[in-house]
Amino acid sequence: MRDTIFFDLDQTLLDKHQSLINFANQQYKTFALDEFISDRKRFINEFVRLHHIVMPKNDVYRELTIRFSINASLQNEMLQDLDAHFPAASVGFPHLHEMLKIIKSQNYKIGLITNGRDFFQREKIKELGILPYLDNIVTSGGFGKKKPDLSIFKYGLGKLHATPKQSIFVGDSLTKDIVPAKSIGMRTIFMGPPQVHPDIDTNCLHLSEVPLAIERISK
Repeated sequence: MRDTIFFDLDQTLLDKHQSLINFANQQYKTFALDEFISDRKRFINEFVRLHHIVMPKNDVYRELTIRFSINASLQNEMLQDLDAHFPAASVGFPHLHEMLKIIKSQNYKIGLITNGRDFFQREKIKELGILPYLDNIVTSGGFGKKKPDLSIFKYGLGKLHATPKQSIFVGDSLTKDIVPAKSIGMRTIFMGPPQVHPDIDTNCLHLSEVPLAIERISK
């Protein structure tokens, strides 16, 4: 009997892309970047593109200041502003709360395993307002290893006293979420366009579909 559901955070529960657009708009205004680049849309597109790449955030801002000839003295200020205020720009995908409420009402334990800095990920989770639904949170920054390392999955299972056979993992990354979760015996739900892969048990395009998907693969 499956009784434990694990979720990834970014691009699974949290709409990282829209959150980045929101925050890029905010920084453009806060730091009066129209003084350096009049094309706001071009700045936002590059901001979002760089933040989707796995790289240190100080490197992201260094690249932005060089590319748009932004005063270098703003680099650290913009980075500090990101740490302090990005979580408030966090946006969940539609039906986030409704989906978690349904799962919680069915007595599933709910865990979250996410890559990222511990304080940063936890602040985003807090801003999404989903803490009451979660029984445990594991971040790579807090644990010391990132997905797809199997140890972070096993640690998450241990924190909820769950076995892989009791558990389902929901994530948007085939390599970081689905393949490693399946390799240790968990069932999997891939968030994204339907695709055939031996490690995907079922697909969901929208969070509203997740409760039925859980029911389907729990039989």
